[in-house]
Amino acid sequence: MILHSAPPTLCSLADGGHKRRPCVTRLCYNLGVAETLTIRLDPADRAVLEATAHERGLGLSAFVRDLAESEARRLRREAIRAEGERVLAHLAEHPEAQAELEEIGTPISETG
Repeated sequence: MILHSAPPTLCSLADGGHKRRPCVTRLCYNLGVAETLTIRLDPADRAVLEATAHERGLGLSAFVRDLAESEARRLRREAIRAEGERVLAHLAEHPEAQAELEEIGTPISETG
């Protein structure tokens, strides 16, 4: 995966004005297809991220990539837990589903 900082770019603002903003460009992979991700940051936010990255011995791009990947993993786990909660709610509302689950038994992976 390639990750690099880009120089500040001229951005259009909602009020019709323009402002130079720093951005981070990242090449990421989606099922083998590379996509570019550009993130525009305020100078103060970029400075905080650069300082933290430097303290950890990372470049800004690597640090931002790590943050994004960690958050994506957290969101996936959260979605899996939410789906499990929906299944449990369904079982609680439908005794016939609970009885069927008890008849099938506990999956081998959960027998400890």
